[in-house]
Amino acid sequence: MAYVDAALAEPGTVLAVDVRGTELPVTVVDLPFYRRPKEHA
Repeated sequence: MAYVDAALAEPGTVLAVDVRGTELPVTVVDLPFYRRPKEHA
């Protein structure tokens, strides 16, 4: 999760982030970006 400028926050926008000196591609997605699997009883 990251803060980005509002002009870049449209879902589907491809950005690059720096992770410990390595640039990685990321794509903006809508929240929630993760859903916990339902537990079966």
